Amino acid sequence: MGELLRVEGLKKHFTKGRQTLKAVDGITFDIRRGECLGLVGESGSGKSTAARAILRLHEPTAGKVTFEGKDFLKMDGPQLREMRRQMQIVFQDPFSSLVPHWSAGANIIEPLRVHKIGTQQEREEEVLRLMELVGLNTKAIGTFPHEFSGGQQQRIGIARALALKPKFLVCDEPVSALDVSIQAQILNLLQSLQEELGLTYLFIAHNLGVVEHISHRVAVMYLGQIMELAETEELFHHTLHPYSQALMSAVPRIDVDQKRERIHLSGEIPSPLNPPSGCSFHPRCPVARPECKAERPVLRDVGSGHWVACHLV
Repeated sequence: MGELLRVEGLKKHFTKGRQTLKAVDGITFDIRRGECLGLVGESGSGKSTAARAILRLHEPTAGKVTFEGKDFLKMDGPQLREMRRQMQIVFQDPFSSLVPHWSAGANIIEPLRVHKIGTQQEREEEVLRLMELVGLNTKAIGTFPHEFSGGQQQRIGIARALALKPKFLVCDEPVSALDVSIQAQILNLLQSLQEELGLTYLFIAHNLGVVEHISHRVAVMYLGQIMELAETEELFHHTLHPYSQALMSAVPRIDVDQKRERIHLSGEIPSPLNPPSGCSFHPRCPVARPECKAERPVLRDVGSGHWVACHLV
């Protein structure tokens, strides 16, 4: 399973006047072809901004994004347009991501029209195929978004994202706006589509239970930086970073033997306008030492592909 996407030293800073907000501050990871990499962290940690920077929905401040060996950030014109067909996104709020006065069919067909793929008849046939693929009744092709349930709206969004036959899909908290009873259906759909179409996912979520269910590997993000990255089972059973341990302690467990003592973090996540010195987690870390405040730890492999950025590991 070779590498499809590689992100190196990616930064996205927003500057207004004399203030600079460091939303993403130098992250590095890769995503293997056909895998699902989960990206987790508290709200405000920079997960969605990182995803948008990778797709160039926000132009990165610095860093490198390599897709199939090609430098995506150096592309422009027709080359960039062609590459965008390979990289699509499913948004968090299915309704706001759709054009409300367009029918389901019109929303799904739009990428095909924009990229001038096929004749009008071929596009319409493809829309019907996509609706069937994601479990939508094709008779609803003329129905408007507000007439669908939240889960059905997300299926329309997924169908639209798949219209250009992408290889890489960013799923930006695709189930967090849905009822719990519907979340499992959408997760199972995404898993079956991944197997059937050979898709590669970057799956963003704050629900660790969801991430554990769908991801092959998981990266933990805090204040614009990657704190820990490992295979899913490895991360959930041998958590190393104090921040990751605090997140894991909050995950409900049915198995009594797997229950952990809850770790309560003090304070809120600091502002990316004025991030702490050294390790960005040290003001809230229950085991921080003086060196944590002085020097920013480097993300390093501590064995078996388990990466962690912590002076104490």
